[in-house]
Amino acid sequence: MKSFKGYFRPVIGLAVSAALLVVLLRAVDLNALGESLGMFDVRMVPLAIGLYFCGVWLRSLRWGLLLPHRPSAAELFRVSVIGFAVNNLVPVRVGDVARAVLLSRWCNVAYGTTAASLVVERIFDGLTLAALLLAVVLVIPAPGYLLGLALIATTGFGGCAALAAVAAVRPDALLRASDVISRRLPERVGSRIARLSGSFAYGLTPLRSWSVWPALLVLSTFAWLGQFGLFYVLMLTFPVPASPGLAMLAGAVANFATLVPSSPASVGTFDVILAKVLVDSSSASLDAAAAYALVVHTVLFLPVIVLAVLMLWRTDVAPSQLFAMGKVSSTRGI
Repeated sequence: MKSFKGYFRPVIGLAVSAALLVVLLRAVDLNALGESLGMFDVRMVPLAIGLYFCGVWLRSLRWGLLLPHRPSAAELFRVSVIGFAVNNLVPVRVGDVARAVLLSRWCNVAYGTTAASLVVERIFDGLTLAALLLAVVLVIPAPGYLLGLALIATTGFGGCAALAAVAAVRPDALLRASDVISRRLPERVGSRIARLSGSFAYGLTPLRSWSVWPALLVLSTFAWLGQFGLFYVLMLTFPVPASPGLAMLAGAVANFATLVPSSPASVGTFDVILAKVLVDSSSASLDAAAAYALVVHTVLFLPVIVLAVLMLWRTDVAPSQLFAMGKVSSTRGI
């Protein structure tokens, strides 16, 4: 039963990705797709990669603001890149587990503290993406469903940000709830939950300083604008009506699409949603949009894997250990 439960989510994700890829390939003209890919100018790739990693560096600076004892930005950048690479190779976002393990191993940060910072990081990512999407939808013509998505996401992540602020200001309430739960569990499990809750509450302490919130929002905004820059410069080489607004629109929705269960690297979900948004929001053909989506996906996900491998080369962590984290996470629900 445990084995079935452990493999159920990855299998569902693979099925979703496969189905969407089949739908996409059946809808496009493969000859026209090849012609669109032939127009791609590879000279834009270094600029696109540079913009993406500038965004990752800014996210590392933001992560430092979310940790009570701040490791260096270079260390956080290294952990982030490796974590993102693991997410691209292993299902169910095991990269977050890898980030917690590596930060504990290299910087002696407790798992619960890292978990708190990653939860808040996700909230700020979602809130920033939703706000940028809403701003763009209100400025450029876009399908009505994108306005609905922007409003729902802004409300949802805004509510999560409010809850995080309350939990940071009132950690005693979080600890009391944890104490009630841990008392009802076996002693070994209960004590583990109590320790994690304590370090989690401690991890929220940076949010008690209201002066850090503007810095978090600014870093989040510019980090995502860096990634949207990748979308824009690659858009310039395809038969697509390129504009910064369209790049932000497509990039925001495509990133929200990665929340849908899928295979590692969000194969299928990312590509189909990105192509659909381009077709629905501009005069781009499906063939050109699909070609663009495939190139963006490759440039967005492959370089981070290569850089992560190079970073791991001189560390005490073998790639096989990171995959072992994925196995533990899938089978035990970490």
